[in-house]
Amino acid sequence: EPFNRYFEFFKDIQITNGSFKKHFLWLNRRTRQHRMYALHQDYQLGLFDDCIYSFFDYSETKIAESYYKDNLFKYLSPEKINFDFLKLNKRLDIDYDEVTDTQHLPELLNLNEFSKQTYLHIVGEYNCSDTKVFLTEKASRPIVMGKPFVLFGDRGSLKELHNLGFKTFGDFWDESYDSLRSIDQRIDGMLEVLNHIRTTVDLTQEYNNQMLDILNYNRQLYYTEYYTSQIKNLQEALK
Repeated sequence: EPFNRYFEFFKDIQITNGSFKKHFLWLNRRTRQHRMYALHQDYQLGLFDDCIYSFFDYSETKIAESYYKDNLFKYLSPEKINFDFLKLNKRLDIDYDEVTDTQHLPELLNLNEFSKQTYLHIVGEYNCSDTKVFLTEKASRPIVMGKPFVLFGDRGSLKELHNLGFKTFGDFWDESYDSLRSIDQRIDGMLEVLNHIRTTVDLTQEYNNQMLDILNYNRQLYYTEYYTSQIKNLQEALK
């Protein structure tokens, strides 16, 4: 259901192409363990200078400082940890309610205004499993917005998108990190890709025809064959 959440938004968002203000759009609501490591490492590389981002750090309960230490210690030795990334600006869309997190049409349209200003989306998925893939609306959002994306989370997430019929961007940058065994290895590989993109992609240039073909193909697939298959699956389950 989460990956299918944007079935109703077909008429409201169109693919746009033009010069961009930043390389990346990166949305963060909950600071899960693997996202925290990604945020920390991204900050050390200075990649946030090339991002439009949110970092709500939302939780139903107050987050203690020990939470950050305990989770980062799983990946980094104490001398390599710098908590300055916690000073990042928290809010992007002033109308977004991180408590309800409704993600209905107004929120998506507001996010689309930021999306149009960036070259690609960074997708930090829900889990960081090394054995099973679970895709959510985070992965389908750039598809319906007509944007390329780099995705980190479960091992084989990009492969699962291929299995569903979607295309990703291995012709433009290295996607081999998707098959690495551990989440920190996948994040490190993803960050190398982002560093490559920010140093090679000219933001004044439009997407080329090859990129546009993929963006249009993915969006069309989501609202046609993929949509039909999901409705059929639901109908079969309800019999």
